[in-house]
Amino acid sequence: MPKLTEARARYILILLTLLAAGLFLFRIDAKSIWWDESLSLLRAQNDLNYILSNRLDLGPTLTIDQHPPLYFLLLHAVISVWGESDIALRVPSALFATLTVPLLYLLGKRMAGYRVGLIAALWGTLSPMLLWYAQEVRMYTMVTALGALGTYSCWRAVSDRKMRWLVAFAATAILGTSTLHFYWLLLGMQLLYGMMLLSGHRDTRSRLTRRTAILAAGTVILMAVLLLWHAPAPMRALVNEPLPSRPFIPLDEMLLDALRSFSLGLTVNDRETLPAQMVFLIVYVIGLIAYWRAAPAGSDAELWRRSRKANMLMLVAFPIIPLLFFYAVSFFKPLYMGSRYIILFSTSFYLGLALGIEALWHRARPVALAALVLLSAAMIYSDVRYHVHPDYATKEDHRSSAQIVMAGELPGDAVVVTAPENLTAFEHYYEGMLPVTPLPEQPLSMPRADRVASSLQQLTSEYDRLWLVHCRPQWSDPNDLVMQWIDANLLLLERTVLPSYGSYATVALYATRSPIGAAEEQERILATCSEKLALLDWSAQYLDQSGHAVTIDRQQFQAAAPAATPPVPGGHALGIRLRWQVLAPLDAFKASLRLVDDGGRVWAHNDDRLIYALPSQEWPTGVAVEHDFSLTLPPGTPPGTYALTLLLYREDDLEPLACPPLAERGELIALGRITVGATPATRTPAANSLAPDEAQRPWPVDGLGPFRVAGYHLGVSARTAVTPGATFPLSLWLLAAQEAHGDYELVVHWSQGRDVKARQVIPLAGGERQPAEPLLSLSTLGVPDSLPPGTYDLHLLLYDRREAMFLRARMGAVPWPSRALPLGRVTVQAAAGGG
Repeated sequence: MPKLTEARARYILILLTLLAAGLFLFRIDAKSIWWDESLSLLRAQNDLNYILSNRLDLGPTLTIDQHPPLYFLLLHAVISVWGESDIALRVPSALFATLTVPLLYLLGKRMAGYRVGLIAALWGTLSPMLLWYAQEVRMYTMVTALGALGTYSCWRAVSDRKMRWLVAFAATAILGTSTLHFYWLLLGMQLLYGMMLLSGHRDTRSRLTRRTAILAAGTVILMAVLLLWHAPAPMRALVNEPLPSRPFIPLDEMLLDALRSFSLGLTVNDRETLPAQMVFLIVYVIGLIAYWRAAPAGSDAELWRRSRKANMLMLVAFPIIPLLFFYAVSFFKPLYMGSRYIILFSTSFYLGLALGIEALWHRARPVALAALVLLSAAMIYSDVRYHVHPDYATKEDHRSSAQIVMAGELPGDAVVVTAPENLTAFEHYYEGMLPVTPLPEQPLSMPRADRVASSLQQLTSEYDRLWLVHCRPQWSDPNDLVMQWIDANLLLLERTVLPSYGSYATVALYATRSPIGAAEEQERILATCSEKLALLDWSAQYLDQSGHAVTIDRQQFQAAAPAATPPVPGGHALGIRLRWQVLAPLDAFKASLRLVDDGGRVWAHNDDRLIYALPSQEWPTGVAVEHDFSLTLPPGTPPGTYALTLLLYREDDLEPLACPPLAERGELIALGRITVGATPATRTPAANSLAPDEAQRPWPVDGLGPFRVAGYHLGVSARTAVTPGATFPLSLWLLAAQEAHGDYELVVHWSQGRDVKARQVIPLAGGERQPAEPLLSLSTLGVPDSLPPGTYDLHLLLYDRREAMFLRARMGAVPWPSRALPLGRVTVQAAAGGG
C-alpha cells in the first residue's frame, strides 16, 4: 500500500469534501419546510431592525425568538439575492455542513496524523445527523462549523503563537454566540482547552503569552457585552416556554439520544439499533484509550505530550459536559429539546471514532477494515433511509397542504389556517387565488371562544366553502377551538390527513350552507335515475388563469362552442354544480365525473360520493339537493377540447343507474364539452410531488432526456398474471428539465435479461415544452400475442426522432449507465385453452 503523503491526503480530502457537498445538496428541496424552518423564513423576510429585535409576530401574538440574529441576517441576505425557493433557503446549511468536513480533517491531522484526519472527514461526510440538518433552514450546521473552526483556531493560537489565530478564535466566539446561545457551553470549554494547552508551554512569561492573555480577556469582556445585549429576552423565552413541549429527560436517555444522533442520526429507532450504536461507542472508547496511552516519537512527540490532556478534554468533556448541564438544569426547568442543540459537539465524537479506527489499524488491520466498512455502511444505511423511508418523507407537509387547496379551489372558496404561526409555512407554497385567514385573529379583549366564533361566522356568511388547513395549533389555539367550531357548524365535504415525521397536517373542505332545500314547483326534470332521483340542472364553474370566476350554465355548456369561454387551466379544479330532486328513498351510490378526449381516453376522473359527509341514503325525500362535484385537471393535461361525462352507480355492486333520456341503457350522462388550457407556472408542483400518491417513484433514476420523471403508475403487477392480448394502463408524469421539442416517442421494451422480446411505441402528447412545464402522458399497453409464458421486465426509453437516437436516463444531473427506466415486472401466462 503506497504511503499516505500530505499531497495524497489533500487530494482525498478534496474528493471527500466534494462528495459531502453532493450528499448534502442531493434532493435538498424534497421535503416541505416545517414550523421551525418557517420561523427562520419569517425573521429573514423582515428588515434588519426586525431581525435584530428578535421579534416573532405570530398573528395577534408577539413573542421573542430564542435564537440570536446572526443566522437570520445571513438568510435575509440570501433570499434578497436568490429568492425564497427551498433550495435557496437550505443551501447555506448544506455549505456549512460541507465546511465541517475539512475542519474535521485539520483537527484529526493535527491530533494524530493524515489518516486520522481523513477518517474523521469521512465520518463528517457520511454523518446522518449532519445530513439531516444540512437540509434544514436552521442554524445548527452553522454553529457546528463555527465550533470546529473555533477549536482549531484555539489550538493553533496556542501552539503556533500567531496573532492571526487568536483573532480567528475571537471571531468564531463572537459569531458562534451570535448564532446559538448554547454555543456559550462550547466557548467555555474552548477557553479551558486553551488554558490547558497554554500551561504545557515552557515560555509562559513570554510577550506573546501576555498578549494572548490580554486578547483572551478582551474577547471575554466583548462577548459578555454581547450576551447582555441580545441574550436576556431570548433566554427568558427559552426558559418560559410551556412545559408540555419540554418534558423532563433522564440522563441515560439524553446519553442514548446523543449516541444515536451522532452515529446513526434521527431516522432510526433507539432500541432496535442499539447494538449498532454500541459498536460506534466501542470504537470511540478504543480511540480514547489508545490516544491516552500512545507515546509517539520524533519531532512531534513533545508537541503531542503537551496537548494530550487538553485533547482528551476535547474528546471526552465536549460531548458529555453539555448533557450534564442540561440534566442539572432540568431539575429546575426542563431545557433539553433534542440533540440538535448539541450537534456542535458531534465533531469530538467523529474524532474519537477516527482515533479508534487508527488504533485498530496498528494492531489488527482486518479488524480495522471491518470496523471501517461496518460503521460506514451503517451511516450510509441511515442516509438512504433519510431519503427513501416514507416515515421521513417530510417533517410537516405544508407543501402538500397548499397543493391540495390549489388543486381543488373553486369560486366562492376561502382558506382558514390554524394557527397563525403556521401561516408562513403555508403561504411559502400556496400560489392559489383564494383569500387566506389565520385564526384566531380577533381582538384579544374578547374571550378566545368568542373570537373564534365571531371570525368564522363572518367567513361563512361571505363564502360558499371553507378550506381548513390545520397543523400544530398548540400555541394560539391549544384547545382546537377553530376545528371544533367548524366541525360542529359546517358540512364536511372532504378531509385529507398528511402524515409526517413532525406534526401531522390536515386539509379539510367544508360547505358553509346546507345542500338540502325545497324543490321549486315549476322546475323541469331533465333525467330520472332509477325512478328515485331526478336531475334538475347543472352548471360549471372554475377559476381561469387570471383568477377570475367563470360560470357556464347548462345551455351554454351543451350548446356553445367551447372556445367561447376561457379555458380551464391545467392544474385547476372544474366544479360541476348539480341540482337533484329526491323522489324516493335512495340506496348508497357514488358518481364518476370524467374528462375524456375524442379518442376515448380518460385524462381525469373523480369517483366518490357526491357529498362526503351526507351519503345518498341519508337524503330526505321530496327535497332538492344542490352541491358541487369537482374534478381536478392534472398538471400537464394536453391543451384541447374534451367531453365531460357523469356516471351514477350503486356503491355496493357498482351497478350503473339508468338515467333516461340523458343516459340510455345506464350509460354516461354527457354534460358538455370543455376547453383545457396550458398549465400555468404557478400550478406546476415540484417534480417530486407532481404525481399522485399511488404513483411509483423512479428512484434513483429520475430523468429521461430533457424530462424529469416525477412518477408513473403501471396498472399491473408481477403478482397478477396477464395473458397475451390483454391490456393495462400506463400513466407517466413528466416535468421538462430544459426546453424540449415535440418530436419524441416513448418506447416500452418487454425484456428477459438482455434480450428484448417485444416493444411498443407510444407517441408523446404535446408539442414544445418550456423548462418546468409539466406533461401527463396516458397510454394503454397491450400484452403482445407473440410472447410465450414467462416473467418479463418492462423498461421505458425516450426516442428522439430528430436525432434518431435513444436519450440517456440520468440520476438528477448525473448520467445513468442505462438508457432505460425500469417500470416493473409482468408475468405472462398462457391464455385459457391456448398453447
